Amino acid sequence: MARYVVITWDGQGNLVPTLGITRTLVERGHDVRMIGHDAIAQRCNDAGARFVSLPQGEGWDAMEDPSDFEAEVKLLIDELCFSSTVASDVQRELDREPADAVLVDCMLFTAIDVALASSVPTATLFHTPYTIFRDGPLVEMFAPGIAITNGHRADLGLPAIARLGDVHDACACAIVALPKEFEPDVSPTSAMRPTSCASGPCSTHPHCAARSTRSTSAPGRCRWSSSVSAQASRAKPICCNGASMRSRSCPCVPS
Repeated sequence: MARYVVITWDGQGNLVPTLGITRTLVERGHDVRMIGHDAIAQRCNDAGARFVSLPQGEGWDAMEDPSDFEAEVKLLIDELCFSSTVASDVQRELDREPADAVLVDCMLFTAIDVALASSVPTATLFHTPYTIFRDGPLVEMFAPGIAITNGHRADLGLPAIARLGDVHDACACAIVALPKEFEPDVSPTSAMRPTSCASGPCSTHPHCAARSTRSTSAPGRCRWSSSVSAQASRAKPICCNGASMRSRSCPCVPS
């Protein structure tokens, strides 16, 4: 039995593959802790994981004007993706109870850095197309996070990065929970790295009725390989995956 830590957040769409992978690990007899917001505690427990709460309480993502895109981006940068508070809580949990491997949501950059600094094998999970984090509007949107990330990495004794994709590249494996056909056309510099595993959808929820039997690439070399490759070899459901925090009506993730 291996000890896994899965670090995620209350984004709804991102939970579909996260919970699918967690269930698979638990079914295989592994011990899984999930770190996330209180709002997802029940869903994580239902997947068989031990839940550890992030410090932000209910309403951490509240906005005066939900239609204000710039405010939403600022919220993501300050309170989630590049949050020192999230990083500190992840550090505290890894110090409290060691892990054999860590899986971190691709948007939690400071949490990924904490896991990398701990020298525990670390994988990152993409619940969106992998390549949108290499180039394009999303990269430009999160550009202010590079300086924040480098300050945090300096405190951890990690080298500075030139782009956000460098954080993902430092992981032992990047698991991409979408078929390759969903990836947009990209330049060669944005292409998937050899350590990336295009596992395809990872949900086991009964609401997801449509099936896919697409083949996948070879998994990356880390503790995640055996579990991911075995799951990817089976027919799996394709389900919706809302990117916005305001998209909270997906039937794949019960309230």
